[in-house]
Amino acid sequence: MLSAYVANRWAVEFNDANWHLSGDSGMGIPFFRALNAGFFSGSQLAYIVTREWLSQKNQRRAHNAVRPVDKLWEFTLAHGKNQAVQAYEAFKKANAVLPIEFNAWGREEIEEIQTAAQSRIILPGNRQP
Repeated sequence: MLSAYVANRWAVEFNDANWHLSGDSGMGIPFFRALNAGFFSGSQLAYIVTREWLSQKNQRRAHNAVRPVDKLWEFTLAHGKNQAVQAYEAFKKANAVLPIEFNAWGREEIEEIQTAAQSRIILPGNRQP
């Protein structure tokens, strides 16, 4: 299970310095979402630590406050994508056993679409094809 290696805190104090987990480290998100999550969380962390008016303690608090929300968002997006893939697979199975195809076009329809597409082509110098 992915959530087995999720960090409890993303910012801690050690030897009078702030230490932050950035990117997808410690979030336990699926690999196909990790790159985007890494860029996003890195940008958030950069914003937090460059605020001169925030003390180091408040920087840690801010970072630890936003990471769980981002983690939840990433898990929600991954779950939604999984549901969409499963729905598509179910549709493909149902479509395979139906006697008709939903997306089948007749010869006349194909020729009509090709004719319409060719009439909209504009060549350089406004010449018609």
